[in-house]
Amino acid sequence: MTGNRDSERIEKARRERARLKELWPREYADGLRLGHTGQAEGKREPGDYPHGFHSWPIERRNAWFAGFNTGYTLAMIEEEEDRNARKTP
Repeated sequence: MTGNRDSERIEKARRERARLKELWPREYADGLRLGHTGQAEGKREPGDYPHGFHSWPIERRNAWFAGFNTGYTLAMIEEEEDRNARKTP
């Protein structure tokens, strides 16, 4: 029972992330880039948030965070893969 609920929750999150990415593609891409590479572009606020971030509507901020979280997760997966590759003889 729990597995089914988890898969439904995961699918709901995927749909929401795709929706936010479609509505706010630049914001999503900016968050993705920063989360993945740690490199910020353009004018920034403290904490490397994009200029004006704290005055954006909540959905726009959510799109940026969705991108950031995706980018950060990808970076962590790549880092783990690199560590594992170095361990393999």
